Amino acid sequence: SVGYDKVDAPTQTRDLSGFSWNVGAIGQPGPRSSFTIAVGQRFNDLAVNGSAAYALTSNLQMLLSASHSLTSGLQQLVSDHNLVTVNPTTGELVTPQGLPVGFNSPQLDGGLALRQDLQATLVGNYGRNTIRLSSLVVRQEFNVNDDLSTQARASITRRMTPYLSAIASGSYQFTSTALDITTHTATGRFDLNYQLGPRASLFGGYAYTNRQSSVATQDYAEHSATVGGRVTF
Repeated sequence: SVGYDKVDAPTQTRDLSGFSWNVGAIGQPGPRSSFTIAVGQRFNDLAVNGSAAYALTSNLQMLLSASHSLTSGLQQLVSDHNLVTVNPTTGELVTPQGLPVGFNSPQLDGGLALRQDLQATLVGNYGRNTIRLSSLVVRQEFNVNDDLSTQARASITRRMTPYLSAIASGSYQFTSTALDITTHTATGRFDLNYQLGPRASLFGGYAYTNRQSSVATQDYAEHSATVGGRVTF
């Protein structure tokens, strides 16, 4: 695939605009295994993504994935609902402390980073229950410092009826930086989903997040509740 990114980031000396491209392959070496790999360029830097799956048994599967790319703090915040919220008054994206965020926001530790991810997951399907255990290691190279974080996550999904399912999950993350700042973040979550029809569903959930840091001003605790509906076309 080929694309083009136009990035307006006045505070960045690096030119982020330009063409992006990637080439890849999908393979199935055996009846139990499969893989995907893509190599290319985006933001004038190398971008690599790969994944593999292997069926250990008829009910248990192992998933592996790895990636290397240039990313921004805003992309991380948007991808993690525990790290970004919407200000109900202004509608803008804010951190859990209520600070506005942007592509190169000073609250994002320098904005751009080279990021390497490595993730391993076990998925078990047993009757109405789906159990998922995963671990994730992320290394980020910023202009001013490096971050290394490790995360463990567990979840169980129970199909109560053909239309109603419940999901309980928990995670723990430890992060350290070259500036000797460490954080411990624990999250617990419970969700319910009800399928109204082939294209409509209702959902509701509750989550609690607690972060303890070696820098006291970065500590926070958050309770959040969500209720909504989804329609697909």
